[in-house]
Amino acid sequence: MEKKSDYIIAIGSSAGGLSALTEFFDYTPSDQVTYVLLSHLSVHYKSELKEILKKHSSITIHEAADGMPIERNTIYLLPSKKMMVVEKGKLCLMSRNDIRLYPNWAVNIFMESLAAEKVDKSIAVILSGSGTDGTVGAKAIKAAGGMVIAQDPVSCEHRSMPQSVIDAGIADYILLPEEMPATIQDYITEKLGLENINK
Repeated sequence: MEKKSDYIIAIGSSAGGLSALTEFFDYTPSDQVTYVLLSHLSVHYKSELKEILKKHSSITIHEAADGMPIERNTIYLLPSKKMMVVEKGKLCLMSRNDIRLYPNWAVNIFMESLAAEKVDKSIAVILSGSGTDGTVGAKAIKAAGGMVIAQDPVSCEHRSMPQSVIDAGIADYILLPEEMPATIQDYITEKLGLENINK
């Protein structure tokens, strides 16, 4: 059994995010970190994201379940009709009752909880999408000492989500999806090196 993860990468996306996700995972190694995908999925649509991503990554993929422990080298998918937070090393799911009455803040809600749980070992990635979900959550991760990456709007099908993060001045990097994994790996390697020096 894998040990609990140290670094968690939360990836928010919406419209146009699928192509960005596949490009991201085409370049992602099995690097012993955890990925949580927070995509705005229609409550009337059974996502095929898991099967699609299997063609682009050898990392274990799970649809998140309530109380599921967070493990390294794993991708967790947010189920439709759900909101999710992380608490004491586990994923906790909540029902999203009526999306016609409430905006979908799934990315913000998870990222804010991640910032509180993992502090500087949290990373926010905002990919193509409509709206501004993810900006508040990314701010929380930035304030906690984590890293924020926004997809370069020129490569987005829908640029609103990453552009909102960029306009807020909280993006540490503005990158193409295929450039992100190497940047994340370099960031974590540097952080681990500093931790070892400070021991």
